[in-house]
Amino acid sequence: MSLLGRLFGVGERVAPEAPPKVEEPPRKRLLASPSVLLPPEVKKVLDEEVPDLLSLRVVLFFVRNPNTLDRLEGLARRLSVHARELRPVVEALMERNILRAEYGLSVGSSDHPLFSFVPHPEVRARMKQLADYYSHPSGRQIIDRYLADRAACQSLRKTLEASPHVSPLNLRISCDNGHLVVEGQVNLRQEFDELARWAQRIAQGPLGIEELTLDVVVSPAESPFDGALCSKVREALKKASLPVASDEVPICDLDPSSGIGVEVLGRIVYLHGYVASPQQRSLALQVARGVEGVLDVVSFLQTAP
Repeated sequence: MSLLGRLFGVGERVAPEAPPKVEEPPRKRLLASPSVLLPPEVKKVLDEEVPDLLSLRVVLFFVRNPNTLDRLEGLARRLSVHARELRPVVEALMERNILRAEYGLSVGSSDHPLFSFVPHPEVRARMKQLADYYSHPSGRQIIDRYLADRAACQSLRKTLEASPHVSPLNLRISCDNGHLVVEGQVNLRQEFDELARWAQRIAQGPLGIEELTLDVVVSPAESPFDGALCSKVREALKKASLPVASDEVPICDLDPSSGIGVEVLGRIVYLHGYVASPQQRSLALQVARGVEGVLDVVSFLQTAP
């Protein structure tokens, strides 16, 4: 079935926060995989030390300005990014021994350290090799594509992990040369619809994804523990003073007066129906996740009108 065909019928649902906006220009597809085109020593640096586009920008800045000593806010202005966006990147580069922080100087303090390029010759040589390769148009195109592919994978993975409507346990996400691929299995059609919606949104974003493949089967998994686990979840919800629907009421027949319907497939708990407030919805998720034997919880709970 085509992607557009699979997307028909997607209804309105409470969505997780949208993937972070990326201000980079689109990445063009190459004649071969960037993993193949990258020199091994450059790929090793990207994989182990400079894993994303913003880290690359920071490293390139310090290679070109090796004697710079500046606060986080100053670096953010130089790179035209927000300091809060730059902070985790700088901290990660410090952990990888590429940058260092200096304290106790007359112009700095413990709250506002000054950051600089580490003086180690081996580190500087590796970063310079990366910068030299990136300075060539073909090298830049290959690195940009390689890091954009990685960003697309990470963005979709984090989005699905944050979504209450999809369990990513049985999904594999990969991206190579602008081709984003999701493979695996989900238990419910609602999960597939949500997955397809977010994958398409990322594919239509600024990362230059030119092809999207959803090789995902909707096939309810079965576990011999599902029946017992369903009973345990129902009891836990009742102990938390949450409304629980009768197990005789089909999931499709739940209404605002029914309470929470519980379904367990492959030790993944699905919560359906209605609750009185967002606080009850959050509590139901927390209680279900705390039941021993539960692998994941997917919520389709709605707030009763």
